[in-house]
Amino acid sequence: MHQERFCTRSQKQSFAWPMKSRKLYYRGAWLVHQALEAFYATRQVPYDQQLYLHSDSFGYSRLQSHGIDYQAQRTMAQVAEKLEIYQQEMQDFTTFLKYTYLPIDAR
Repeated sequence: MHQERFCTRSQKQSFAWPMKSRKLYYRGAWLVHQALEAFYATRQVPYDQQLYLHSDSFGYSRLQSHGIDYQAQRTMAQVAEKLEIYQQEMQDFTTFLKYTYLPIDAR
């Protein structure tokens, strides 16, 4: 952020919100990574089935399976089979989050 030193006061204030947003984003991403580490600490599944937080160049993120990028090379039958496996992994992670991080009365 060397640019901030050479900006006017109003220009510096315009950096404030993006910086806050960035900090919130990284905090949220860190929490997701911590949850994924806990989820996979005792879970053995193939690499393509494992979930990760994918961040794109536009600043958006999504949780997806490592193997999702290879779906285009598969037959329709393989795509359907893998999609079901990937969806089940996502459901298992959701259940893990629910029972690990939510209070009992919120389940």
